[in-house]
Amino acid sequence: MKALLLLFLVIATETANETRACDDGKIRGVNAGGWLLLEPWITPKFFEDLDANDGNQQRIVDEYTVAQYVDPADYREKMKTHWATFMSLADFQRVAEAGVSHVRLPVAYWYWDVEEGEPFPAPNMDENDEYSPLYYIKQAFSWAAQTGMKIEVD
Repeated sequence: MKALLLLFLVIATETANETRACDDGKIRGVNAGGWLLLEPWITPKFFEDLDANDGNQQRIVDEYTVAQYVDPADYREKMKTHWATFMSLADFQRVAEAGVSHVRLPVAYWYWDVEEGEPFPAPNMDENDEYSPLYYIKQAFSWAAQTGMKIEVD
């Protein structure tokens, strides 16, 4: 329920804008997959490095198994490093200049609610903490506002 409420709050705070570069009123979107929700086909190196460096012998195939097999302190550091380096304001500027008006931002349910028995860390609800995914979600909205784009949280 918290995730649904947050989604409504996030959507409600979007600012209105016209389609930037194309000026034809059409929605043009891009997917920010692989940033806040790890996907091995988008970020294969992230997974390959974990398998090779941590001796996991190809057990790590998604974010669930990252949380399951990687030491929690290492998981936390690896996620922060990934979130902090995968996307930037320059990326948002580049796609906005190409005429993109919307960014799809996939996020994980476990950022708000970890089910019993799941390997994910407890949700970090501090939007000012760089170890919290909420920090980067907030950053994405800031970058979208700066570049005149809208965000769809998925």
